[in-house]
Amino acid sequence: MCILSYIPTRVGFTITFSRDEVYNRTSTAPELHNFKGQQLVFPKDNSSGGSWIGFNKTKSILGCILNNTGKSPNEPSKSRGLHLINQLVSGNGNLNEKTLRHIAPFTQVFFHLQTKIIIQIDWDGLSLKKQNISMYSPFLICSNSLYDQKTQTELKNHFNNQISTNADEDVSSSFHKKNLFYRNHPIYLRKGCDIQTVSITKIVKNISGFTLEYKDVLNRKTEILQL
Repeated sequence: MCILSYIPTRVGFTITFSRDEVYNRTSTAPELHNFKGQQLVFPKDNSSGGSWIGFNKTKSILGCILNNTGKSPNEPSKSRGLHLINQLVSGNGNLNEKTLRHIAPFTQVFFHLQTKIIIQIDWDGLSLKKQNISMYSPFLICSNSLYDQKTQTELKNHFNNQISTNADEDVSSSFHKKNLFYRNHPIYLRKGCDIQTVSITKIVKNISGFTLEYKDVLNRKTEILQL
């Protein structure tokens, strides 16, 4: 997984996450969870109990995680989805190679809303890279484990062309809907693995607050939460 887009607007932003996963790996729609006295909202992967996107209401932090390429651990891997939940709870992003040695490669993006800082962390199984991203510029991140560099460039060009004329949440919805891929689509690097776009999660910040829209592609259901 997956594709993550971010579009700043005049009154906030839109974050949209397309999850590409094995079609029969089930998940639960977003709901409120309590962790160590903190309120978290996230969709839950039923296999690991983790997630790919979440919002810590207590600390005003949004987080996402995508699979990355690199060296997988020799020992049994800890869930990247649970890693995301733990990071949302801690909120500090203090990571090092030693603490990550049992976790498969990932790209983690955290939106610290109070300080208006976006931090991207890339872990390839050997080294850790950290960079700040501007909250005032749109961006698109694709999972390196599913899309080759040519495809990623094409997707980013398509995204940039769309937002150059109209950077709002409708553009985000249109882009992710158009790039919703069916099972075993030839665009995927992993062939014959029954992967497809299984859900699209959109979080919108505007003058009214936060709204989360979750589209379950497989079951053709849409749920909307006010955060």
